[in-house]
Amino acid sequence: TSPGEVWVVAAKASTQGLDGVFFSPDSGHTFTELPDVPNLLGYTVSGADLGGQGFYDLTIAVDPLNADHIVVGGVNLWSTADHGAHWNCIGHWFGGDSVPLVHADHHALTFVPGTSDVLSAHDGGVARVTGQGIQDRSNGLDIGQVYRLGFSENRLDRILTGWQDNGVNQLDRGIHAQVLGADGFHCMIHPEHPDTLYA
Repeated sequence: TSPGEVWVVAAKASTQGLDGVFFSPDSGHTFTELPDVPNLLGYTVSGADLGGQGFYDLTIAVDPLNADHIVVGGVNLWSTADHGAHWNCIGHWFGGDSVPLVHADHHALTFVPGTSDVLSAHDGGVARVTGQGIQDRSNGLDIGQVYRLGFSENRLDRILTGWQDNGVNQLDRGIHAQVLGADGFHCMIHPEHPDTLYA
């Protein structure tokens, strides 16, 4: 609706939290920094923390049907309906009473054509944000990045894997289950006691 507008979200090199949100009305010839923006790249629902992961997850999208509606993804999802004057956390990696749960670390955002719904590609797959909430669209996606692999020398039917941002997962007698959440990194099975797992 406003083809000359350009939006930029930037992270601080020192903390990887928000450096600023910048707006250009003239196709990027001049930019103005928006005042009083919470840390859209941080970990909290309030945006009062200082850190973040701007080096890793940083994305922004403008609603093609409503130029006042902008969504920013970092660790969490944030939205403004008034051209950046006020921001609300619309999806949080831990969830809570006031904010829906959504997987952390958003890397790409796009609006669904003809709607104000947003699709987010994040470390857990894909989510669709609608006016009614957040829908996980990752069912059936057999994807993951494995950091480490642990196996049992005594039980060849048991394997432990550490997945990037998707927990520690165990394959035991053909059944796959997550045994620990968050970042699954190092993992191993005790060489003599296969029921003792380390993660």
